[in-house]
Parts: sequence; C-alpha cells; structure tokens
Amino acid sequence: SPAEEGGTWGGCVTGPSGSGKSALLGYVARNLQDSIERDRAPMLLLSHFTGVTPRSQSVDAMLIRWIGELAEFLGEPSPVEEGASADELEEAFASLLGRAALQTRVVVLLDALNQFEPTTRARHMTWLPKLWPANARLIATAIPCQASGALLERPWAQEMPLELLPQPEAEEVVRRICKRYGRTPHPDIISALVNKRLPDGAPAAGNPLWLTLAVEELNLLDQDDFERADRDFPGSGDQRMQQLLLSVVEQLKPDVPSLYEWMLAHTEEIWGET
Repeated sequence: SPAEEGGTWGGCVTGPSGSGKSALLGYVARNLQDSIERDRAPMLLLSHFTGVTPRSQSVDAMLIRWIGELAEFLGEPSPVEEGASADELEEAFASLLGRAALQTRVVVLLDALNQFEPTTRARHMTWLPKLWPANARLIATAIPCQASGALLERPWAQEMPLELLPQPEAEEVVRRICKRYGRTPHPDIISALVNKRLPDGAPAAGNPLWLTLAVEELNLLDQDDFERADRDFPGSGDQRMQQLLLSVVEQLKPDVPSLYEWMLAHTEEIWGET
C-alpha cells in the first residue's frame, strides 16, 4: 500500500486463546523475511513474540532490541545507553522508526499484547509513537484486552477478528493429524468432532488448538482404553474401536481450558497424581 498520511497504518488480529493468532503472525513473519532475503524486497522487519521468554514480556527489553536493529539499519550506533529511562527509550524508538521509514517500508509485527507485563505503559500502549510514520505498518495480535482496545482507539488502526476454522478445513486438519499416525479417520469420527458445540452453539472444532488437542487425544489412546473397548462395546474389533473413539469424543469438553482439565484428569487416572 502507498505511504500516505491518514491511511490505515495498523491493525490488531483478535481472537480467543488457541484460535491461531500466533501461528498466523509467525507465517507472516516468515514470508516477509523470505521476501527480504530471497527477493531483496525493500523492507525492514521488526518482530516481537511476547511470552516466549520471561524477558519478552518487558516493553523496555523489546524497545532496546528494536532500537538496536533500527540503528544498525541506519548505519549508526545505538543512541541509548544501558540503564536508559523509559522516556529515553520511547523517544529514541520514535525517532529511529521515523528516519528508517523515510528510506524504506518498515513492518512491525507484535504478538500477544495481552501477555506483556501488567504495567500502565503496556496496558495503554503509551510506548507507541504518538505520530506513526506514513511508511510504517504495525500488525499486532491479542486476546481482546485493554491493550488491544488502546491500540484500536488510535486513528486509522483497525481490528481484524480471526474467524473460526470453517468445517471443510477442520475436517482436513483431522485427516492430516491422523495421517501422521498412519491412520485414516472414520467419517463418523470426523463428523462427531466437527459437530461438537460450545454452549453458545459455536463449533468447538473452529478453534485450531482445541481440534489439535482432541485429535491427538484420540490417536494416543493406550492399552487400558483398548481393553475397555473389548469389555464395554459389542461387535467386531473395528466396530468396538469406533465405538470407543465416539465415546471419547462425547466426553471431550468443548472449550480449551476445560479440555486441558479433562486431559490432565484422564492422565492422572492412569499414572497417578504424582
């Protein structure tokens, strides 16, 4: 898009936990970096994935790294010294970002605004330059929170809600995960998974994390489960196994936190609390 004053310069990809926000931003980052290295695209990429390490939750640590990358691009030493104040870091970042954007498109990717340290600066996004350069773009991700709200209050920043996986894609995810285990899922199992519903009627399988956890759980059933299938279900071996899988799908909780609790409880039954 052209560098112009008053144009849309930033956006925030929003969605619940497990909806694929970090995966999406990682995909964007890899593709942009490939364009820079392979196609020599005129672009400077600044990226930060919050929550990867404890230090990554610090706004100051992020700004120090970005200031270093901007200064290196401009061919000059970093203007901040060790122990620089928050104000000094923010001023240096705004100045260097503006100067770099005069030379090339600058793309800033920032994952998980909601995982920054719980400070006023992080919650209200006050570290962002008040005047954003016309030739810079910002894409952030977040569970809807105070920080995402503060970003979206800026003029010309837009929200980009991440939609649920449509059913055909959810079905394909099931098949591909099962293929890793050398298995082909029965259509009835796929149907049971994609028709699992949250209390509000939304499909549980629309959340990629939930779907991955659920399908992995089915593929990792152990000997105790197989013995239960022989004991509790009638029919041939294949029929008993299909009934077992359907019964497990029925037991799976439809939201990510409850599914984790169910999986931990199930594991504890087998291995003990310790």
